[in-house]
Amino acid sequence: MTTIYDPDVKEEMVRKYFYSKIELYDRECIENDYPNIYHKYLNLPFTITRPDICYGSPAEAKITNLGDYRDPNIEKLHQELGIKTFIVEVVYTPPNSNLPIHSDLMHVDNHIKLNLSWGDSDKSATRWWMPKDITTPVLSTPINPDREDYDLIYKATTNSPCLINVGQLHDSYNPSDEGRWTLSFIPAHQNNNLIQWEEAMQIYKDYIYD
Repeated sequence: MTTIYDPDVKEEMVRKYFYSKIELYDRECIENDYPNIYHKYLNLPFTITRPDICYGSPAEAKITNLGDYRDPNIEKLHQELGIKTFIVEVVYTPPNSNLPIHSDLMHVDNHIKLNLSWGDSDKSATRWWMPKDITTPVLSTPINPDREDYDLIYKATTNSPCLINVGQLHDSYNPSDEGRWTLSFIPAHQNNNLIQWEEAMQIYKDYIYD
């Protein structure tokens, strides 16, 4: 599926679902045979600067579009890879809470972000979920389902640069007493089509490690 990112749709999603603290929900990953199409670490030859906004521990969750903000090292990398940074966001998860299960668009796909988080790296994570009833179509998101109807299938920390699949159902999990700040670079092709997981595995192949 060709996916073009629509910031106006994303902002509507944010207003409806994210500006609130969600009660913490813990779960162990089930044993499963799903391939890892969710998370890969990147070995980048530079340090990503932590923006001034990514400090403190406010009580409310939020997503902030950073507008024209760009990291010069990421810009140079993406230029060399023949892609561009389309949008930069900051996602904040308050202490002892998690965001709703969601896809980053109004449908499920496999588009990626380049993420880096600050906070309690030993506890906080991004988690991916799968409906227990796979015959139920997921046609629009974000959603805030009863998590008892979902299996936790993958979990990873993002305290170092990584690619994450934000088109699949996921949440942000922060059981620590620190705020979790995630800087997200949304890469795209020159025509603004978002980059899908399999494409990203080729584009970033020289920097990916498990």
